[in-house]
Amino acid sequence: TGGYDLVVLRRGDAEARRQDEMLGTQIQGVIRRAICPVLVLSAQRPRLGRAVLAYDGAPFSEEALVVAAHLASAWDTRLVVVTVEESARTTPATLDAALSYLRQQGIDARGFFKAAQPGPAGVARSILQLAAEQGSDLILLGDSGYSPFVELFVRSTVDYVLREAECSVMVCS
Repeated sequence: TGGYDLVVLRRGDAEARRQDEMLGTQIQGVIRRAICPVLVLSAQRPRLGRAVLAYDGAPFSEEALVVAAHLASAWDTRLVVVTVEESARTTPATLDAALSYLRQQGIDARGFFKAAQPGPAGVARSILQLAAEQGSDLILLGDSGYSPFVELFVRSTVDYVLREAECSVMVCS
């Protein structure tokens, strides 16, 4: 489809999300087909006062960075950027690149470089922990870019964040 700037969906409470095995499939299907960011609103009243951008330097993460910059400037959203160490691609320089871009846009954002928590979904759990610590109203991140076939075997960071976040989530693809 074309002509859309944003797709907005609303999800149920945390318990309903955990019980709904199809949530990831349904929302991921929308994200895969969308040619614009997808905002998944929390069950609570949505706000945009504080946001956490999960940034890893991947192409969809770059899109999330641009959207986060726009939100921060247009809506006066306080922005925190987190880069989670998961591979050689995600280093402190990755975080510095995002913060530099934001400074060029006139946005004062705080940055955190975190180690992935141990175990499955460690990157997602690190993102969720920082969002909770910061009292975030919104988490922005880029889609994983996995094909539907790969997602049959691997749960992506996006899928885990969508299932577990207490706040709204915006996925850019």
